[in-house]
Amino acid sequence: MKRMIPIMTDKRMNRIFSKGILFADSEEYPPLLQQSALKNKPPLSYLSRNDPKALIHNQSRIFLSCVGSRKMDLRGYRAIHALFSLLDSKKYVVISGGAIGGDREIHLAALRYSIPTISIIGSGLKELYPASNYSLFMDIIDAGGIIFSPFSDDAKAAKWQFCKRNEVIAAFSSMVLVIQGGLGSGTLITARSALSLGRQIGIMPGPINDPLYEGSMSLLSDGAYPVETEKDIEHIISIPPQLIKKIEINSDKDKKKEKKKNFLDNDEKIMISALSNNSLTTKDLMKKTDFSLQKFLTIIDSLIQKKYVQIDVFGKYMITDVGKRLKK
Repeated sequence: MKRMIPIMTDKRMNRIFSKGILFADSEEYPPLLQQSALKNKPPLSYLSRNDPKALIHNQSRIFLSCVGSRKMDLRGYRAIHALFSLLDSKKYVVISGGAIGGDREIHLAALRYSIPTISIIGSGLKELYPASNYSLFMDIIDAGGIIFSPFSDDAKAAKWQFCKRNEVIAAFSSMVLVIQGGLGSGTLITARSALSLGRQIGIMPGPINDPLYEGSMSLLSDGAYPVETEKDIEHIISIPPQLIKKIEINSDKDKKKEKKKNFLDNDEKIMISALSNNSLTTKDLMKKTDFSLQKFLTIIDSLIQKKYVQIDVFGKYMITDVGKRLKK
């Protein structure tokens, strides 16, 4: 991970921007985030030109969280711009994570079509990350958007923070739209966080044999809906919450089923053993386990759902703390 340099002092921040903190128990906190099932709702530090409440408490707007692959290709870029060009800029607020690749293009498309946009970053406000997006962050603020951070101002970007940031992105709106996402990607983790919170999921369809779409297309089996027009978004948001397929445990009976389900079979044990204490790419892990691609994807997806394996910010597989306890 690249070293980050503080880009501005507190004094300069206060002179140029409206800077402050929103606490979960305050009236100013984002309503959908406040009402969500997210545990340990974090204080949100912000940078904006105006009072953030004017935007985040605007009930006439639809808050749409959008996520996409860091390796987004031209098809993904075109899909974002095609969709955003159809959206009523007075009805929507677009939320994303301010990262390189898909997040960056999502923010840029929102700016191009005059849609207010909010960036929820994985670092502190004095350590804006990535530094290469500094001009983008300033453009977001100048256009009336907001930069939010669920971390202290001096916090540098760290792997675990991106997981927390993704949860906040998922909880911030009533729907998460996945532009592109490979199997086991951070984009897919955000989408599954949204499902666990009872949020609707939309995906922009793509070729099922394209690795950048394998993950997002797999969400259709979890209750996601295809999105191509503004009407699709409005339809999905109108679906009653009780019809959303949630990924969560709701009762003691379910917990017993989940505990039984979480026992490892022999193939899963081989995968855990192959990972050991390393972070491995798909290619390296397949080489160590000698599984076919289809079998590999089935096993790794199962381990991710059981929370024994996760994806780091570089797209590599690693054992979680829960997974490490299995080896003891």
